[in-house]
Amino acid sequence: VITGLAPDGGLLIPPSIPDVRDRLDHWKTLSYQDVTFEVLRLFVDLPDRTGLDGEANGVARLAWSDGAPLAIDASLRAERGRWIDERSEGLDVGFDGLALDAAWRGGAGSATVDAMLLPAGSIHATLTRDPADPERPWRIVANADLPEIKWIEEFFPQFDATAGHAWVELDWRGGAAPAQLRARGRIEDVAGEMPGLGIRLADGNLRLEQDGEQVAIQGSVDSNGGTLKLVGRYDPREEQRLLLELGGIDVEVANLPEARLRVTPDLRLAFDGASWRL
Repeated sequence: VITGLAPDGGLLIPPSIPDVRDRLDHWKTLSYQDVTFEVLRLFVDLPDRTGLDGEANGVARLAWSDGAPLAIDASLRAERGRWIDERSEGLDVGFDGLALDAAWRGGAGSATVDAMLLPAGSIHATLTRDPADPERPWRIVANADLPEIKWIEEFFPQFDATAGHAWVELDWRGGAAPAQLRARGRIEDVAGEMPGLGIRLADGNLRLEQDGEQVAIQGSVDSNGGTLKLVGRYDPREEQRLLLELGGIDVEVANLPEARLRVTPDLRLAFDGASWRL
């Protein structure tokens, strides 16, 4: 198995599913580790259980904590010469990758999930429960790292050859009381083309920071030596929900055979939820 998903986008499954109803009563008496072993041997040829209990025979090493598998690093060689290699050291988009990297620990409780994103990137999320906080006992902290942002072209088809790096951080607390959310996102080292206007963009960056219901906005981008700057805020409680200020000096906005246009903007835009004002 070298991929998390099958070629058609579905999950990888065995050709047949064994009937284990006659074994369930016995499995109830086994430890988590032993049940795992019994399930595995239904699908692959494994030596006796005693052959998997240590590194002395060199066939496997299992790492466990509080009854949950935190890591599996195993190369199992059956007597028939077949090799089975467990890939849990690397992340993928398969459900097994998510499961192997999630664990619940302690009475208060915490869970961590790591996952890979396509075509590139990763997410790290931690869920915790604090019984000492009855109003907002639940907390989710998540971080996403996206080293490629070409997916932006799906939403803005006027862009081409887009490059850059994006990060998103979320901190959510909730429970009986109204939820609290803090979020930050940034895109840096943005570069790309706008073929319809004949211009190239470089050194772009955009930062968004949410605290409560208000979002602060700041960014800039270079277009052939001129830098366009953006500052603003979004607050749904205000009459003017979105305020943006655009400024810059000698910014190229078109470079076509029939026209070349450079501007020095000093604009203030406001949006009230229904219309824009300039």
